[in-house]
Amino acid sequence: MNNPFSRPQAGAYKPYLVEALNKVGRTTEAKEFANGNMKLAILSSVTGNVKLFPQLNEVCANALNELDTIDENVRYYFWGLSNGQFGVASSNGAYVYDPNDVVATAYVKARLEAEANEVIHPYFTS
Repeated sequence: MNNPFSRPQAGAYKPYLVEALNKVGRTTEAKEFANGNMKLAILSSVTGNVKLFPQLNEVCANALNELDTIDENVRYYFWGLSNGQFGVASSNGAYVYDPNDVVATAYVKARLEAEANEVIHPYFTS
């Protein structure tokens, strides 16, 4: 099932999640998103040892639903979190890229091939 809402620019979720999480009293998580330690990952494209926090997916979705202004972007991220398109992930050491960016995708592929016999650093799309 595809997200029925228009895809915003990569990373557009950050201000919405920070505001929403602060609004519902989840200030620790809001700070982690604000400073870039946590991100939303597109789960179907997660590669490597990305640390996911599935317990926060519903928290984030419910928080977005509490915003005073719910626009197309909020609906996009709410739907994605609620339907398993996105997951909350740590960005510690991760290379975040847009899967539609040919150069970035080629870089990630090359790094994964180069590190085939090593511990893989986390990679995920945003």
